[in-house]
Amino acid sequence: LTGSAFTPVELPLPALETGLYSLTVTGRTLNGLVDTLTLPVRVVDSFLTKQQLDFYLLEEGIGFQGAAQGLTTLTFSNYERGRYLNSVLQMASVEGNRIDQKLAAILGQRLIQEYFPQIKGERDLPPVDLMAYQTNSGGLALLPYGEADPELSGKIACLGSLSFDTFQLKNYFYQIVNDPKESRERSIASLCGLAALGEPVLAEMELMAGSGELTVKEQLYLILGLIEAGAEQQAASLLVELLQSKGERAGSYFRINTGQDQDDILEATAMAAAAAAPFNLPEERGLADYVLDNRGTDILTYLEQLLFLGKILPRLSGEPVSFNYMLHGKKETVTLKAGEVYSLPVKAEELPNLKFLDIQGQVGVTCLYEVPYSPAPDAGKNEVLIKRSYSVVGVQGRQFKGGDLVKIQITYEFGAKSPSGMYRIVDHLPAGLKIVSRPYERGLHDLFLGYPVEVRGQKAVFLVHGPKNGSFHYYARIVNRGEFKGEPALFQHVQSGQMCSLTGEDRVEIR
Repeated sequence: LTGSAFTPVELPLPALETGLYSLTVTGRTLNGLVDTLTLPVRVVDSFLTKQQLDFYLLEEGIGFQGAAQGLTTLTFSNYERGRYLNSVLQMASVEGNRIDQKLAAILGQRLIQEYFPQIKGERDLPPVDLMAYQTNSGGLALLPYGEADPELSGKIACLGSLSFDTFQLKNYFYQIVNDPKESRERSIASLCGLAALGEPVLAEMELMAGSGELTVKEQLYLILGLIEAGAEQQAASLLVELLQSKGERAGSYFRINTGQDQDDILEATAMAAAAAAPFNLPEERGLADYVLDNRGTDILTYLEQLLFLGKILPRLSGEPVSFNYMLHGKKETVTLKAGEVYSLPVKAEELPNLKFLDIQGQVGVTCLYEVPYSPAPDAGKNEVLIKRSYSVVGVQGRQFKGGDLVKIQITYEFGAKSPSGMYRIVDHLPAGLKIVSRPYERGLHDLFLGYPVEVRGQKAVFLVHGPKNGSFHYYARIVNRGEFKGEPALFQHVQSGQMCSLTGEDRVEIR
C-alpha cells in the first residue's frame, strides 16, 4: 500500500484473530532519505471491563486479587471503633420533631461522650420532653399527640433506659399481646418491647417461633426480643437461617431482599444489622454498611442504627490501628486514627511482592481494580434498565458517513429495590468513532450533555446518582470507515461493585 505525503490513505483490514501485530510505515523523499516507523497493534476479543471491589481484613501473609495489568488501588481503614465515628457524629447532629430524630440527637451525644471522648465541641441540645410522645394508652407516638405504634414503641424500648413511664408502656404492650383481634406482627413487636423491659415473655416468644411461617419483619422482631430476653443462642440460630434464606450479597454490602421496594429492604436490613451486632457474624459489617450508606424514600432508620451502634461499639477497641508494609525494598509505617483512611496504588507486577508486618488492631482493606467482563446470558435482565441509541441531526440509526457528528444517547431507569448512591455508566464507542472531548468548542451547550469523568481509548465513564431516573448524551466524530462492533454499555453500582445492567451489542457502518 503506497500513498503521498499529507494525503489520507485507508488500509482495509480483514477480521483479525486475537493477538499482537505490528504495523510498519516507511517514508521516502525524492532525494533518497528513508525512515521507518513500526508500531504494535493489539487485537482483543473485547474492550469490556468492570470495576471489581474486594474486601479483606489485613493479616500477615495475606495475598490480594488484583488487576492483571495496570493498577490495583488498596484502601486501608480503621476497622475498630473508629470506623463508626462518622455515623455517631451524624446521629448527634440530627434535627427534627419526630421522636426518632430527638432520640438520635440525644443518644448520639451519649455515644460520643462514652466512646469518643477525644471529640470536643458538643452540640447544645434544647430540653426535650420525651413524655410528650407517650400517649394516654401508654404507647409511644412518632409525633406529640400522634397515635401510638407498637413497632416504634418496641424499638425504643430496646434502646434501654429513657424518660418514659415504663409501667404504662408495659400495659400498652400487654393489651396488644392479649387482644385476639390484633395482628401477629403487632403482637410480636409488643413481645419484643416487653422483653426489653424485663418482662418474662420468653415462653410466648418461643411459642411464636414455632407457630408457622412468619414474615421477615416478624422474624426480626422475634430475634430482637429473644436477644433482649437473654436467649441469644436461639436468636443467633434464627438469624443465621434468615440471612441464608433472604440475604443477598452485593460486593461489600449484604442486604435482606424482601418486600416491594427499597424502603422495605432498608428497614429489614437495618433490623438485621442491629440483631447481628452481638454475634460477630460474617454478614454483620455488610449489613451495617448497607444501612449507613443508603437512605430510604419514606422511612428513617435512626432507631435501628442506634441499636446497632449501642451493641457494636462496646465490642471494639478505641485505639488507633497501625501496620507496616514492604514495597520496593522499603518499609513504611501507617497509623490510622478514627475515621482515617490510607490509599496505596500498586502495579500488577508489584502486588505479589507487597508484604505486611506488625499489624495492630483490625485493619480493613478494600481492593479496587479493573477486570475483563464477559456478560452472562441473563446479565441484562436486572430490574435496572439502561438503553443506548445513536443519531445524526435528530435521526436515529447506525449508518454514518464521513464528517457526521454522532450523538450517543444514554437513558437509565432504576427499579423499586435499587440501592441509593453513585452509579458508574461505562460506554464503549465503536472503533470507527472517537469521543468529542470538548463539545463546547463546537457550540454544543445543550442541557443534558454528559461529561465523562474518564476517557481511555474507546471507553467513556460517566457517574450518576441513584435511584433517580435520567438520561444524558455525548458526541463522537468519525475517524475510520468500515463496519464496527459497538460493545454494551455497562451500569454498575460504585459502592458495592455490583453489576446492575447493560445494553445490547450494536453494529455500526461508516461509509
